[in-house]
Amino acid sequence: YLGYISEGKAIAGVLGTGGYPYIPSPPGDYSDLFTECCEGVQVYRNDNIVTMDICCYDWEPSCKPPTGTKAMAAFYVSDDPASSKAYAVALWGYYPWYYDEGAWSVSFDDGDVWNQLSLIDTRIDWLSDVAVSPDCNKMMLVSINDCGDGCCDCDSVWLRAENLPEAEEYSGKWLRTWCGKLDSGWGFLRLAPEETTGDTVYLVEEMTDTVYWNTMETLGCWEMGTATVDEIGELAVKDKETIYALDMGGTVAMSDD
Repeated sequence: YLGYISEGKAIAGVLGTGGYPYIPSPPGDYSDLFTECCEGVQVYRNDNIVTMDICCYDWEPSCKPPTGTKAMAAFYVSDDPASSKAYAVALWGYYPWYYDEGAWSVSFDDGDVWNQLSLIDTRIDWLSDVAVSPDCNKMMLVSINDCGDGCCDCDSVWLRAENLPEAEEYSGKWLRTWCGKLDSGWGFLRLAPEETTGDTVYLVEEMTDTVYWNTMETLGCWEMGTATVDEIGELAVKDKETIYALDMGGTVAMSDD
């Protein structure tokens, strides 16, 4: 909780799926208490608490939760409710899943969007693409985790900005801004050509019909769309709203929304 007796705001991390920690059968199997690989652990937020009445107002889930599979501890780090940042740290996940993506995450908007700063329990086997904003301030990478059996094979998008206005203390640092599974083992990035700052970013899972996009330089929540072609081999971006997807068979699909 952060605020005063009269008003304030709060965030609360969840224990895995939020299930009840009963005695498992067989003993030692708590798998149903942990979230799926790459899914993250939810943090709920409430920005409209009045007279310390925490329980009776609606709580909202994060649109991009912190990564991990087990418990999430979340807290504010400022005594000023108007300018506070929030942090979340994931505890160890479910054995035998290695690289469960537990990390130290930060939110700049009271817990709606979380990105990872450090202590990221992931694995990078190769980088499948890189994109640089036209003003050369931002670099974005796609990394692939090909660990195999016994691992959470979660892939990632990373952002590094020489100047990061949202949080200047992280300028020049790498942040992980997307975590998910690219089944094809290859993802590529495309930027809107008219934007010098690289705000609109498209992430394409090659050889599938899946396209993700983000309008906040990958820092915000990602949207996912499905193309009308089945095996995208290339994506051309005319502007931030108009894209052309080329299928491996030669078919082209267009979207302007």
